[in-house]
Parts: sequence; structure tokens; C-alpha cells
Amino acid sequence: MAKILIVDDCANNRALLQAILGSLGHQVVHACDGAEAIDSALRERPDLLLVDILMPGVSGYEVVKVLKAEPGLAGTPMIALTALAMVGEREKCLAAGFDAYIAKPVAPRSLVREVNALLDPAIRSVAFLPGYRCRERSDRD
Repeated sequence: MAKILIVDDCANNRALLQAILGSLGHQVVHACDGAEAIDSALRERPDLLLVDILMPGVSGYEVVKVLKAEPGLAGTPMIALTALAMVGEREKCLAAGFDAYIAKPVAPRSLVREVNALLDPAIRSVAFLPGYRCRERSDRD
């Protein structure tokens, strides 16, 4: 499974993301601000980062700029997590260097889909969400 760095200044958001990704077997490490995110990424060398955009001090935009300039991390997928869901925000995040964009509140299925799309197939989660059973669709659905 993958090592994923979650960067968010809100402890509740980190806990939710930890619960979802940890339940799929991923190793999750945390950073609660942009400066800590840069230090953690350089030290931990994660397979993927989930980065909040609006943080005090060093923003998510600054984090992606610094880390994409690091030779050992330039190719590491980074997903922008943000409550900014206005028109044009996704494009702004992608133009800043993020590989994907997820609006908050995070939908677990969308999160897993985006994470799996960016991870190397050898370290993707196998299960979609443990304990979740899909039912067959009928013509009434």
C-alpha cells in the first residue's frame, strides 16, 4: 500500500482522511501546516500528498511550488483539498502544479477514486471501501 501525507490545519479533516485511507491499508502521515508539510515530505518521501489550500502561514499553493521543485518529489502526485469550490478554482489548483482537485466536504468514494487514479497500480488500494456493499441497480433506480 501507499504512504500518503495528509496536510490540513483542521484536526477533524485529518482524522476523517486518516480513517478513510487507513481503512484501505495505506500508511498515513500528517502535517498540520504548510511548513511542516514541506519538512515531512522531504523526510518521509510519500507516494502521494493531500494538501489543504487555505492554511495559515505557508499555503497549499506554496507547498506544491516548493515540493514540485524538489528533484526527489517533483513527480509525486499531489491533490488539492479545498473548501474553495467556486468556478475556476479547480483550474487554478491544476495550474499551480496540483495533479487533482477535491472540494470539501470530501466524498469518500471520490477521494478513493482520485487517490487510486494517481497511485502506481502496485500500491493502489484493492478494496473500494471496506464493509461497503453495492446493490444491483434496477430499472426503478
